[in-house]
Amino acid sequence: SEDIFFNEIQDDSTRRLFQRLLALASEIGAEQTWGANSVSIRLPDPKGSKQMLTLFLLSTNGDIWTGWLAAQLQKISIDETISHDFVKRLSALFPGITPHKKYPDSLSRGIKSSELEPKVDEFISIVRDTVTKIQQQAIG
Repeated sequence: SEDIFFNEIQDDSTRRLFQRLLALASEIGAEQTWGANSVSIRLPDPKGSKQMLTLFLLSTNGDIWTGWLAAQLQKISIDETISHDFVKRLSALFPGITPHKKYPDSLSRGIKSSELEPKVDEFISIVRDTVTKIQQQAIG
């Protein structure tokens, strides 16, 4: 649950950052899927299928992860390069993080909350832009 998740996070600034990202999820119509040590931010398929589109994952250790989006977009006939562009744009924000060599819709490592905090506005802008691209392809 949300309470258990936030109780596991020791750092107050990480907790505040993650709360802001959960608010973003609500604003863009994404759902929160709670796991033992993480929460996935997942957008429902704009075409109406039951497929969920994983935008990013927050972990109790303070890392933010991407992945899985390309295959999920393929399943609903939306161009998977949207997910590759998403990861490229995110990796450009953070020195030492690149798109994963084998899985281009994933980052080479998680983004630490301390790295994300000063760039959260740019991160949010990239997420919003990616959601818009997905929605446009769904209706187009």
